[in-house]
Amino acid sequence: TEECNQLEKELLGSHHWTDQAPIKTIVAASGYGKSELAIAFACQHLKSFSRIWHIDLKNPETFQTSYQKLAKALGIPNINVSLSQLAQQINDKLQTERSS
Repeated sequence: TEECNQLEKELLGSHHWTDQAPIKTIVAASGYGKSELAIAFACQHLKSFSRIWHIDLKNPETFQTSYQKLAKALGIPNINVSLSQLAQQINDKLQTERSS
């Protein structure tokens, strides 16, 4: 689809990542197929990424739980901290993984 091609261009284009990978947000009305688009893109490009993770933004609880599950998957031991502290720990771990 055109949307998938646009994501590919923006996320996998010829630019070189420096300190941060590009971040894209898919925004559309309910029922448009945002999740399906993201899943299709991820499946088509699995080899292009070291990790693909879904963060559920339905409400603050699911958002926090998504981060806690990611922290656990990354082997971060202390997941009972504030969301901002947890996000920093996750970012630090992912940066370490990327530079290895």
